[in-house]
Amino acid sequence: MSRWELPQHHSARNRRPKFNGACVRFGTPVNYRILGVNAYRWVMSQTTHPIDIGIPEDERQAIAEGLGRVLADTYTLYLKTHNYHWNVTGPLFNTLHLMFEVQYNELWVAVDLLAERIRSLGEFAPGSYRQFSERTVIDESSDVPPTAENMLADLVAGHEACARTTRSVFPLAHDAHDESTADILTQRLQQHEKTAWMLRSMIG
Repeated sequence: MSRWELPQHHSARNRRPKFNGACVRFGTPVNYRILGVNAYRWVMSQTTHPIDIGIPEDERQAIAEGLGRVLADTYTLYLKTHNYHWNVTGPLFNTLHLMFEVQYNELWVAVDLLAERIRSLGEFAPGSYRQFSERTVIDESSDVPPTAENMLADLVAGHEACARTTRSVFPLAHDAHDESTADILTQRLQQHEKTAWMLRSMIG
C-alpha cells in the first residue's frame, strides 16, 4: 500500500484526509503542492462539514477577503511597532519603548482575533509575508530606523490606514447581517483611532 492510499477495509465514512504533502479524498491522492491553493480549497470543501450560519457562501468569502486585508494591515503595523520598540533612541527612549510595547502586544492579540474570525467564516486566513505584502497598504519600515518623532508620525499613518481599511469592510458585514464581524471591526476601529490620537498628541 502506498502512502497515498487508505486501507481497503476502511468504510467511506471513516476515510479522512491524510497530510504528507498531499490530501486523500476517498482513496484518491491529491497533491496540493502541485495543484495549488484553489484546488486544495476545493478538495477540503469536499471533505469538511458544510457551513450553515445564516450567511451565504459568496458573502462569507467577500467578508473573509476584507478581513484578510485588515489582518494584513494589522500584522504589518504590529511588526513595524515592534521594530520601533527595539530601535527607538533619544530623550524619550524609555517612554516610547514602553508605549510601543503596549501597542505591539495589543496588535498581536488582534491578529489572532481577526484570523480566527476568517476561519469561522469557512475561509483560510492569510499567514505568510507574501500574502500580507499583497494585501496591506502599509509600507515596510526602512532599513535605517527613523528618528523618534518620525516613528511617531509613521505609526500615526499606520493606524489611520488600518482604520480606513477596517471601515471599508463594514458594508460587507452590514449587508450580510454579520454582527459578529461588525463587532470585531468596531473594536478594531475604536482601538486604531484612539491609538492614532495618542501618538499624534506626542508629536511636537
